[in-house]
Amino acid sequence: MNGLRWMLIVSSSGMALGGIALAVLARQPRGDAPPLKLGPRHPVTEEMARRAKALNQKVAPYFRLPAASGNPATIGGAGGRVQFVYTIKKDCPCSVDFEPVANRFYRHFAGKVDFVGLSDFTVDEARDWVKKYSIPFPVVSHKQLEAMKKLESPASVYCTVIGKEGNILGRWAGYSVKYMTEMNEAISKELGEAARPFDAKDLPVENTSGCSFDGMASFGVE
Repeated sequence: MNGLRWMLIVSSSGMALGGIALAVLARQPRGDAPPLKLGPRHPVTEEMARRAKALNQKVAPYFRLPAASGNPATIGGAGGRVQFVYTIKKDCPCSVDFEPVANRFYRHFAGKVDFVGLSDFTVDEARDWVKKYSIPFPVVSHKQLEAMKKLESPASVYCTVIGKEGNILGRWAGYSVKYMTEMNEAISKELGEAARPFDAKDLPVENTSGCSFDGMASFGVE
């Protein structure tokens, strides 16, 4: 009986040790496995960057669209205020990643710049988005995507700076430390102020775009 008990103990121990060994081995990288590539979901290509700049200094298209607040918001026009417009796509993780950056960028300019989130949401979805992320500026509903097409912004997190006279001062096919620095400098110059450094927390080093809007992938977004 004692011998049988000893055999069971040894067998159980062997199985346990074997399980531990297998678990450890499973965590080891396989020699034939390629290394993990960590980077943006949608890197900005040279063509995307080139096309983003093609509208610079042209008159921005004018739109008046329903916002989450229930009141319409304006994009474009010579309103005497600098505007920062960025695109938001429904069910897009890139939009989720960018939202705290947009909020922080808004606070960076202390109300001196009109921010607008241009989304493909319904008004109710825009309202939920604003509430979820505590957005202090208008998020407009535009499922027709006409404004995205006119601004040649085929994906989320495209950013456009519109000057006081309604001209496009700069467009970027996404965001990054470099891009946000350029946006900060462009806005500050239009405001007639020296650019203050923008907090780079949460910003990707690589130029990073977002998910394509439906039917707009032909603009060169990966």
